Amino acid sequence: MFQPDREGYSKALVEASEVKSSILAHQEFKDFAKRSLLPFKQWIPSANLKGITLGDNYPDTAGESVIQFTGIRKSFITKISEDLLTAYANTDLLSKYDIYQILMDYWADNMQDDVYVLVQDGWESGNKLRELVAKKGEKLKETPDLVIKKQKFKAELIPPALIVARYFADKQAEIEQLQIKQDEATQSLETYLENEGGEDGLLIEAINDKDKITKASVAARTKLAIDAEEIKALRQATKLFNADAAAKKAVKEAQEKLDFAVFMKYPELTVEEIKALIVDDKWLATLQTNINAEIERVTQKMANRVKELEERYSSPLPALTKSVDDLSAKVSKHLEAMGLELSL
Repeated sequence: MFQPDREGYSKALVEASEVKSSILAHQEFKDFAKRSLLPFKQWIPSANLKGITLGDNYPDTAGESVIQFTGIRKSFITKISEDLLTAYANTDLLSKYDIYQILMDYWADNMQDDVYVLVQDGWESGNKLRELVAKKGEKLKETPDLVIKKQKFKAELIPPALIVARYFADKQAEIEQLQIKQDEATQSLETYLENEGGEDGLLIEAINDKDKITKASVAARTKLAIDAEEIKALRQATKLFNADAAAKKAVKEAQEKLDFAVFMKYPELTVEEIKALIVDDKWLATLQTNINAEIERVTQKMANRVKELEERYSSPLPALTKSVDDLSAKVSKHLEAMGLELSL
């Protein structure tokens, strides 16, 4: 980023606007990013997250066995968090306490509830979906994870997205392609209606009393239209409305099929598959993502500091002094020509 200049000074080698991209592209940074994840990966076996068992007893800080979840929570998170703190004790740039806080925040937000369910009900609870039923006259207080034939279900431990990613990625990819086609169909319809629904457009007579052009208003106007160009425009609008509806239907049907496949997959999951989904795909993946975000934050902070230095000292003091002298001389000449004198 810098090279020696005159004695006691360095010269920036990278433009301020290119500092961050230069850092990210440099092999030294890539090595740092990989190296920063090694303590996390080494911590995983010692944490033994897949070793949680039904009714687990964890020693508290006094070394006594506790069964209550409050004790389990305290002893379990204390051990794995202190192990993570130790693992990051000697890392470059990263603060071990920031990494520690990543785990503690995720524990508070999500992980402790999962551990509670696993200790109380075992890993088999990952198979379960809880049906949501609202009391008469009330609305559901929870957002369902799956809706199957109007029945609404909540997954306690494994979000459907994790099952989709692991077992039905191909079906999800198909839906994404259908969604792209739907977006294109909707965009084509909206563009056409906007172009032809204006003051001089051919669909102006199809605007309803709510100042909108709908498939129904187009159908109604088609029955009355006599101008050939208008009829052609109305037919094109109908074609685009139908294409948009068909595209939306294709997405909806594909999503319903995928949701049903996911619904049927839950009871088929083995304990090992449940452990992989919860520990690998949910807990560890989230923690690693958050650690990567911390690496990015530290990198951004460093890049901003280098950029600040580059911008602040981009012009050496002698050059600035000369510039001031030159400008002062110009001002003096202008003032002299006006019969005035510059006083410093």
